[in-house]
Amino acid sequence: MVEPDTVIAFHHTGAFATEVMAARSGMPADSSFRQQATHEREFFERQGLDPDLLNRIAMSVEPTCMGIRRSGSGLERHLNYRWAWFVAERAEAARMFRGRMSGYWPASRSEAEAILRPTLGDSDLTVSYGPLASSMAPAEMAAKLPVCPGSLPGG
Repeated sequence: MVEPDTVIAFHHTGAFATEVMAARSGMPADSSFRQQATHEREFFERQGLDPDLLNRIAMSVEPTCMGIRRSGSGLERHLNYRWAWFVAERAEAARMFRGRMSGYWPASRSEAEAILRPTLGDSDLTVSYGPLASSMAPAEMAAKLPVCPGSLPGG
């Protein structure tokens, strides 16, 4: 359920990010970490949505690099993206969600940024707006992504 005057924006998808990190780390297909992605894809299927949407949404924020950084007392993998958020144009959103939309939808990237900026409190907000990007398999992306500058060894 989405309230009126709400804008749907995607930072990436959990399934794609999880599978990229798992592939880059060499985790087996049946690892408990990968199960998070499996559950998200299964949810999309149960809702009558194409699970490949999760890859296409993630590609729409344009992954740029992957690395390892310190987090608290440990280390974590992270993905960086060209865009902070992706907002589909209205016709694309209607296709993505099989017509389950109503009400207002931003008509441009600048309009989506203007709506999201005060909500997120980010003056440097960047939004990719338009059609979904082409899909790429998470394992393929894991093999392709360069290491982010400043990453710890093993990134």
